[in-house]
Amino acid sequence: MKRLLFLLMAACFLFPYTSTTFAQNKIIEPTDKVVYLIDVSGSMIGEGAINTIDVFQSAKNELINAINSMPDSTEIVIIPFAEKTRKPIRLFSNDNDSIISYIQNLQADGKYTDIVAAYQSALKEIDSTK
Repeated sequence: MKRLLFLLMAACFLFPYTSTTFAQNKIIEPTDKVVYLIDVSGSMIGEGAINTIDVFQSAKNELINAINSMPDSTEIVIIPFAEKTRKPIRLFSNDNDSIISYIQNLQADGKYTDIVAAYQSALKEIDSTK
């Protein structure tokens, strides 16, 4: 069974979906597939109804750090989301240059955050019957 790891970038925390173990930001137990959700709504850069701080660059840096800790040949799926989910990108952890370039080019330009749609997209990544 494939393992899944969600990174909810709005909160900048890693939330394990399975029993993957972390130590000093390194994944100890290898996984086959990891799915990351990254919030690209305006609130990530301090826009919106509530005064927030710009956390988007920090979130992208944390995502890059997490991906760099993946074992080689781990399938990585990144799903950007705001008011809707955007097209996921699928790469392997040994293709670091493409992954880092993709993450660095992400822009936080969405209007609002629909975390439910993002979560549903991530579930479809691990189980195509959903």
